[in-house]
Amino acid sequence: MIVARGTAAFSHAPLLVSSNARRARRNAHEAFEIYAIDCSALSGDFLGDAMRGSCLCGKVEFQIGGDLSKIYQCHCSLCRKQGGSSSNSAIIADVRNFRWISGQEQISSYVKPTGFRSDFCSRCGSPVPNPLRTTAYYWVPAGLLDDNMSLEVGAHLFVGSKASWDTISSSVPQYETMPKLSEFFELMHPRV
Repeated sequence: MIVARGTAAFSHAPLLVSSNARRARRNAHEAFEIYAIDCSALSGDFLGDAMRGSCLCGKVEFQIGGDLSKIYQCHCSLCRKQGGSSSNSAIIADVRNFRWISGQEQISSYVKPTGFRSDFCSRCGSPVPNPLRTTAYYWVPAGLLDDNMSLEVGAHLFVGSKASWDTISSSVPQYETMPKLSEFFELMHPRV
């Protein structure tokens, strides 16, 4: 189902888990229960320093304030297909620290019956941030960040379903599937 942000046709369908043995393992998007919500009320600029991000064509822009999380890389088949690579690299931003600058009307969504969701710029096709439905966080593709900040990978997810040609050389934690959300958020946002 394609859903355009700014319309009333948002998907609030419950998470469906297939009984098929091949699908016994949940992917990251099902584990986060990602779905579309209207966050236009969160638009606006931050005061002070904030990291900016944008899609390939520059029409969709956003800011993230506060302390940034570590990057995680998801190696599930859905994330590989979404990004066309061995994994997706993303950060998790607190909804209070995320703001759209421009281009929300350019965002379209694809939602699978399983709950997997991919928001993208309808002009250039870049994946763009989307809210994690049962949490107060946004999923933000790390490659969209415009600033050269010193970010580090904090975890590799779904390494049990990584591509056969994918080699992970990182010494950070690796998970066959998805850790408990509390453990995951602690890894991404460690308390100092």
